[in-house]
Amino acid sequence: MRSVGSVLVLGGTRSGKSSFAESLFGASEKPEYLATLRVDPVDDDSLKRVVSHRDRRGDRFVTREISVPAELVSYLKKSDQPFLLDSIGNFVASSLFDNIDLDSELVKELSGKEQNFVVVSEEVGLSLHPESKIGRDFVDRMGVINQELAQALDYVYFVHAGIPILLRGKDG
Repeated sequence: MRSVGSVLVLGGTRSGKSSFAESLFGASEKPEYLATLRVDPVDDDSLKRVVSHRDRRGDRFVTREISVPAELVSYLKKSDQPFLLDSIGNFVASSLFDNIDLDSELVKELSGKEQNFVVVSEEVGLSLHPESKIGRDFVDRMGVINQELAQALDYVYFVHAGIPILLRGKDG
């Protein structure tokens, strides 16, 4: 891994954050890839995104698709393997859909992990203010959870136009 410890990778949609996060693991490692997207089988766009991510990863990772927030938190409680969690935005969106709030529990669980891991999260504070209540709730929760993760984890990167920028930690 380029950086030892816990890493938060922030970025906008199609910024290159997932590719960068994947690159942080060395070729000899085979970490778990915890995919959080709740895929609608009739949504061709989301299906294409999933296939694109799977193809890019190949067999470098052991993929676990965990789109139910409570199941993800439960899984993390027992996991001791290196992992890449992609993404917090999908976790929050599913939480809103399920009308639950496990954000603090997820941050607490990630804060206590000893193995190497990378968390990918969407930066949503750089765009327009959402018109809908659910949109505002999503942005508000993302802002809070991103701040909490940025304080709790060892390294924080922001990926902009495919360029990773180290915000906190020491690049090694």
